[in-house]
Amino acid sequence: MLANRFGTPWFVNIPGGTSARCDLLNGPAWCTPTQVENLP
Repeated sequence: MLANRFGTPWFVNIPGGTSARCDLLNGPAWCTPTQVENLP
C-alpha cells in the first residue's frame, strides 16, 4: 500500500469517482475526467 511507504496508515478512497479532473476554466469543452485519468 502506498501509505506504508510514507509511514502512515492514512489513505484516500474515491468510490466510483476519478482522482483527476479537467480544468473547468481553461480545458477543452470535450474533456472528461476519465480521459484525464487514462492519460499515459
